[in-house]
Amino acid sequence: MFRLIPAVVAVAAFVAVGCAGLSRPARVATELPSAPAPAPEDQAGAAARLLELHNAQRARAGLDPMILDDRLSAAALVQARDCARRDRLTHHGSDGSGPGERIARAGVAWSRCAENAAQQPRPPRGWPGDPRTPEWAMEGWMKSRGHRANLLGPYQRMGAAFADADNGTRYWVVVFANPR
Repeated sequence: MFRLIPAVVAVAAFVAVGCAGLSRPARVATELPSAPAPAPEDQAGAAARLLELHNAQRARAGLDPMILDDRLSAAALVQARDCARRDRLTHHGSDGSGPGERIARAGVAWSRCAENAAQQPRPPRGWPGDPRTPEWAMEGWMKSRGHRANLLGPYQRMGAAFADADNGTRYWVVVFANPR
């Protein structure tokens, strides 16, 4: 029975979009880690861990690290909560906003921006630990051409957040931007 659970739980959707149309939506499926890591306990911890994971990938590619911007994390949280409330993965806010508009509303005048988002189902009852981790989201993004292009793109800053829907589905959102 537990051999089937990872296949069932691992069904996930990912979408990547660049504010300037740098990439088109992409969907990938990924598997749960064999030994689940602890889930992030707070937004700041999740954002810091995602920054660390992004910068590790950027270092492997010979790119400069990004810095975490609290205003971008606030923009990411707006979209993560909106997705969770609607239980729908999308880059379009319920108010019709796109990533660039949300970033501007957060107080960032940007010259280039992008957004990565992921939807991760709640694990079934009896699953050991909580596999809804930044590592899970990052693994999926690295397997997706559009997401990978965004996170290895020419960005200087990022923000990250997550929100859980009532049914336990976790929505991860990362936004990237270069200030004007």
